[in-house]
Amino acid sequence: MTLYAGFGSQEEIDGEYDVLAAEEDADRLLASHFELSAETRSTYRAHLEIPYGPTRSEYLDIYPADQSDAPVLIFFHGGWWSLPISGPDHALCARGPVRRGITTVIVNYALAPQVSIDEIVRQARSAVAWVHRNVSAYGGSPDKLVAAGHSAGGHLVGMLALTDWVGDYGLPADTLKAGLLLSGLFDLDIFRYSWLAPKLLLDAETVHRQSPLRHVRSTGVEMLVALGGCESREFHRQSRTFAEAWQQAGNKAQFLPIPGETHLTVYATLADPTSVLIERAVDLIRRST
Repeated sequence: MTLYAGFGSQEEIDGEYDVLAAEEDADRLLASHFELSAETRSTYRAHLEIPYGPTRSEYLDIYPADQSDAPVLIFFHGGWWSLPISGPDHALCARGPVRRGITTVIVNYALAPQVSIDEIVRQARSAVAWVHRNVSAYGGSPDKLVAAGHSAGGHLVGMLALTDWVGDYGLPADTLKAGLLLSGLFDLDIFRYSWLAPKLLLDAETVHRQSPLRHVRSTGVEMLVALGGCESREFHRQSRTFAEAWQQAGNKAQFLPIPGETHLTVYATLADPTSVLIERAVDLIRRST
């Protein structure tokens, strides 16, 4: 007897997705990431906690590149849409891009179960709209926006790439030029059967509405779909399936497993301006913007 998609129990599903339980050094790794992020916020030139929406959770930090009209990378953090971590905890992700001439925006958003995934997606879209309308005041080009996200943040970037920017926001159809998806989650149905179910309150309608994989279409947004080579079979399946579907819809997509990296280390390689991920991200940004 199977519970869902070949899994016989919630424990089997959790074993594939509960990265904090699977990573032996999870607490140490996160503490080191948060420490580097705190150092980044205190030492890098930055404009901090700028509101992009009406609630206290809707703010962003901007790390300008040392050039005008710079491309802009807008980063959305992970944490299962619900863990008590924030945008500022991921400031380390600005280090590599800024040193490569890319203005970087780190977005904070509200968390489940205080808000729904629908609301989190709305906030992400509002953040991009705010950046498009305002980033020129901080040296970035509104015509060179690329979104990046890790884990739950990768899900948000998938939804951003499917946004009707003209109809919903009065912005250009190509507001978002490309996406960098790290360890993303693209079909949410499996989480109805996981330890996350009580936090996310997913029903069938929400799963359909907020699963990027179910709405793939031709958008012109090129995707770099990356993850740690050491991540679980399910994370590989989610990323590979989405990259293939994105290509089949007529879009450009690359699938990039990064050897030796895990779910909790792959996004931190954005801090290194010479990392494989940064090199591929810079190439993506140059081509798409």
